[in-house]
Amino acid sequence: MKKVMKKLIPAILIGVLAVSLTACGGNSGGSGSGGGSSSGGSGSKLTTYTFDGFTAQLPKGDVDDMEGFVAYYYNDNFMMSALKEDAETFAGYNANIDDYTLEDYAEMVEYANGVEDSFELDEKGNLSITYQREAEGRNFFYYSTVKQGTQSFWVITFACFDGEEGTYLPQFKEYASLLVFD
Repeated sequence: MKKVMKKLIPAILIGVLAVSLTACGGNSGGSGSGGGSSSGGSGSKLTTYTFDGFTAQLPKGDVDDMEGFVAYYYNDNFMMSALKEDAETFAGYNANIDDYTLEDYAEMVEYANGVEDSFELDEKGNLSITYQREAEGRNFFYYSTVKQGTQSFWVITFACFDGEEGTYLPQFKEYASLLVFD
C-alpha cells in the first residue's frame, strides 16, 4: 500500500488543491524530519515529526517535500498534508490576520472552495470537515481541520482510501488534536 500511496501523491494533492480545502492563496514550501521520541496513542507508538511551523505525533512513516505544502507525510495507510497562510499572505489580500478568528478562517476556506458543508467541532476539539473525492480512478476519504498558530492559519488534511475511514477517522481526529503550532 505504501507504494500505491506514494504513486498517488500527486493525484491526491491535486484533489486536495483543486476541489477541497486549499484556502485562499499561495503557501511556502517546507520540509519535515522524523524525531526520535515515541509516545503512546491510538493503540500504537507515535513519532514526533517536526515541520516548519508545527510538530505532529504520527505513526512511523515518510516525509517528502511537496511544492505548495509546508508538510507532507505518508505511510502505508494514509497521508497528511499541511497548508499555511500567514500574516504576509493576508497582507497580500489587504487584510490583517489579527482581524480574523479561527472560525472566520474556516468560513473563508469554505467560501473559497465552494464547500457545501461547514467545519464543525469534533469530539477532540478540532474544527473539521470530512468529504470523499476521486483521484486517478481511486476514491479517497478526507478529514480536514483548520488550526491557528502564531500569526498563521493552517489547513491540515488527512486522507485514506475510501471505505477505510471507519478505521482511520478516529486516528485522524486524535492526530489532529496532538498538533502543536509555533
